[in-house]
Amino acid sequence: MLMQLSGFIRQLFLFKAVVRYGTDAQVTLFAAIYRLFSFSIIPVFGFLQALQPIIGINYGAEQYRRSVKAPGVFLSGCIGLMLLIALPSFLFPVNILGLLLPGIAPGASGILHFRMVLMVLLIAPVSSVSVVYLQATGNAKWSAWLAGGREMLLFLPLVVLLPYFYGYAGVYYTLVTENVLYMFIVLSVLRYYMKNMPMLQSPANSSAFPFRFFHLFNRKSGK
Repeated sequence: MLMQLSGFIRQLFLFKAVVRYGTDAQVTLFAAIYRLFSFSIIPVFGFLQALQPIIGINYGAEQYRRSVKAPGVFLSGCIGLMLLIALPSFLFPVNILGLLLPGIAPGASGILHFRMVLMVLLIAPVSSVSVVYLQATGNAKWSAWLAGGREMLLFLPLVVLLPYFYGYAGVYYTLVTENVLYMFIVLSVLRYYMKNMPMLQSPANSSAFPFRFFHLFNRKSGK
């Protein structure tokens, strides 16, 4: 319910900005791009639903190695799938947009904006998987603060300021900038949390960290 409400608020502010700063043709183009984006990112939610119980069960059973390794495995799968989904749109943007907007040429700027939104598909899984990890390991408060802070402190200011200064293009800048900043914030929180995980106090479990993704955000693993 919270995610649905958040999504509704996002769309409301985004489309209000597009209507205010864009032409009718740009509104139509943005609607098509956002629809493709929303449809393409759906598989990520399926990954997250499967990931949370895997982390939670292993963490509760003190199988910390597995609970820490799982996000890296799922993240690789998410990014790989998003890359496969986004690649045709990167290579053939006019053809893909033509499926929703037949006979309408997006233009060079429209193609650039489309590709910017596609980049978000590759960024979003990083923060999503990290937040799920925090939730599944008993840090629901961190997740709630991150979700609320994202909307109030990142998205709303950006969706007001960037379109004001950059016009219609600012809407796309908002989507990219907000996701990049949120990713770094979530990873910073995750790094802080992992430095204080109980497993780090056990030398027998210290080898759990040399794995693909989260190892980069825990300097203690090398000690």
